[in-house]
Amino acid sequence: MLWLLAQVNDTPRPTPEEWDQIQQEMYAPVPHWGLFLSAGMAWVIGLLSTIFWIWMIVYCIRNDSERQTWLWILLFFPGVGPLIYFFARWVPSSSLAMPTFLKRWTEASKIRRLEASARQIGNPYQFIEWGDALRDTKQWEPAAAAYRQALQKEPLNLPALWGLANCLVSLGNFAEARVPLTTIISIDPAYKFGDVSLLFGRTLHALGERDAELEHWRAHMKRWRQPEAMYTLAQVLIERGENTEATQLLQSMIADIEITPRALARKVFFWKGRGKKLLRSIPKS
Repeated sequence: MLWLLAQVNDTPRPTPEEWDQIQQEMYAPVPHWGLFLSAGMAWVIGLLSTIFWIWMIVYCIRNDSERQTWLWILLFFPGVGPLIYFFARWVPSSSLAMPTFLKRWTEASKIRRLEASARQIGNPYQFIEWGDALRDTKQWEPAAAAYRQALQKEPLNLPALWGLANCLVSLGNFAEARVPLTTIISIDPAYKFGDVSLLFGRTLHALGERDAELEHWRAHMKRWRQPEAMYTLAQVLIERGENTEATQLLQSMIADIEITPRALARKVFFWKGRGKKLLRSIPKS
């Protein structure tokens, strides 16, 4: 113990000049630019938080069928409320994906490899794989070209027809997209579990062919009751003045969503809000 005390006593102490230097460093004024930087960062963070908060409120009012409950949370808990709403309601109803430019960069080597394989082997399967990779990165025109090369070798290849139809719809070429969609439906009406039929209905809607669209939606509804199909059919019925049937259809759609398990309903809950809004717009007889 005495040895330890001796070691402490032998520790060198700062000289008066060193003490003055330490005190000057401790009490030196903060540079003005540091204050401005801190204030600027706080202002930017506050602005972004406010924008995020308002965005969540606007989205809730426009789309959420349970807006009465969530608006209280957003308004009375402006700090944590928007974060809770973002992860509990916005994320499940959106299709979050990697930004296109980043995905193209990360998938570039894979796409080049698939292109080389398609050109060397030349089977429809390789061209479809190449087209799928291009479509995943939203390169619609090159993807459509790849699918067309697959169809040159096998005209009735369903995956190639499906990929081409998606690309044409994404490019806004609905008239041409109608051809591969019609071909798929004639071969296998249930292909992709109703997704082909749904896309064909969207195509007819975009082309303004209301009579053909109405007939298609009625046939579609006998097998699949997707909220989008029911909502679009209701729109067509309202245009034709068939408000009673449209009202019943929208009420049925809302009821379907309400009894759907919550894990699944989160993906389509915004159709409930849209349905209620469209229902209120129907003139009372």
